[in-house]
Amino acid sequence: MNRKEQIIQLWRCCFEDSEDFIRRFFSQVYREENALTLEHDGQIVCAMQLLPYTISYYGQTIPATYIYGVCTHPDYRRRGYMHQLLETAFVRLKEQGSGLAFLIPAHDWLFDCYRKSGFTEAFGCTCRTLSLPEVPLSPVAGVEEVKETDIPACWDYLTRKWKEMPVAVLHSWPDFQFVFRDVEAGGGKSFLYRKAGKVEGVLMAVPVEEKLFLPELQADTEQVGDVLITAAASAFQRKEVNYRLPGKTARYGMARVISPELLFPYWNEKQAGHSLPADTWKSWSAEEQTVRLLDGTESSGYMSLMMD
Repeated sequence: MNRKEQIIQLWRCCFEDSEDFIRRFFSQVYREENALTLEHDGQIVCAMQLLPYTISYYGQTIPATYIYGVCTHPDYRRRGYMHQLLETAFVRLKEQGSGLAFLIPAHDWLFDCYRKSGFTEAFGCTCRTLSLPEVPLSPVAGVEEVKETDIPACWDYLTRKWKEMPVAVLHSWPDFQFVFRDVEAGGGKSFLYRKAGKVEGVLMAVPVEEKLFLPELQADTEQVGDVLITAAASAFQRKEVNYRLPGKTARYGMARVISPELLFPYWNEKQAGHSLPADTWKSWSAEEQTVRLLDGTESSGYMSLMMD
């Protein structure tokens, strides 16, 4: 059994992903050079994927890494293997010039586990629930279901909206195509609002039991956002809609700054007359670097459409 096959076998053992997702991930996203593994007696017992991303950081684009698919075989847990592999990852990412690493804990107890490896809550959100008085019955003017030919325009629009935020995870075109297909694979649909040929809003929706979850909602105005939600609720015949907004009332992702020297100059420029000496970051601990450089007053960075 080769290395990739062993990682797939370990993935099946640790996660509950569908065979369709596993097939698509390992055929479209997986790269041998991005896989980090640890062996015991010649067998892979711990693995993670170091997926290259970029973040928009105060108007600049910074290389970053999404640590994904972290797993340890049940028979080899509580031996420190995950922490050991993460330390190896930090060295590799530093050498590769990554600005920071981020991940999304699958369970609440994992936040404490990752904190031991220097991660800190850094990508929060505000969870919202909208209860409609009744299911909308008619199509909404200006809203269209996204067609194949619309996908590039949706990516362009969302990328522009993400870049308007102080700190946000960006998606490459191949990555966006994958998550777009993943929404479809989950029974979801995407919608856009277009006026005079210009996209002014994009919404992705996935039905979850009797509710509707929105992995992404961006709109130029609140009114456009409202009509997109109405159109999605009508399409899926749902009255309750759940979605996330930028904020920090709920924890979502964690991060660890890998190369503070890449982020500090741009952060320092935004300190409104309180800029610090250029080498100040050297006196900060790993936790302080993440909290100071990523944690805003109201929002601690935005991420959406992740393969969580």
